[in-house]
Amino acid sequence: MIIDNKKNGKVGDVLKQNISNNSKLSIISGYFTIYAFAELKKELSKIKELRLLFTAPIFKNHYINNFLSGESEEIKFKNQLQQVKIARECATWIKEKVKTQEVKNQGTIPFNLYHIDNNGENTAIQGSSNFSSVGLGYTNSNTFAMNTLVKDSETTKGFLSTFDEIWNNK
Repeated sequence: MIIDNKKNGKVGDVLKQNISNNSKLSIISGYFTIYAFAELKKELSKIKELRLLFTAPIFKNHYINNFLSGESEEIKFKNQLQQVKIARECATWIKEKVKTQEVKNQGTIPFNLYHIDNNGENTAIQGSSNFSSVGLGYTNSNTFAMNTLVKDSETTKGFLSTFDEIWNNK
């Protein structure tokens, strides 16, 4: 199934429908914004763990800015003046549930991946959408998203195997 964050569904809605109690998430993304966290806060509070693999350098100033200020289209959140509250909630959640790593060579992984493991029942979304409110489809954007939803066991295991291979590669 194609997910384009417009007429063919939203990545965020698929995640909301498939994240359940004690889910294990594995995500590859160039972005992680507090606004994406805010959109999925209820579902993310139920997970067992998240392994988040960044495809862009984490500790560069522009990345820290993106974490707090988000993508340019996420201006609606900035205008609501909720950044401090959301950032605190997100920081607490990260300490409890998230492990992160970054890919050392920027540009070597040209895709994003969301993998959800619900006790062996797996769902994967692979494509162009980062972990931001834009990438989840909750903020209007001129960006064309192209993502594929996969639920068959063999393919989702393949995606997780690829994620694990990258995750374990120092």
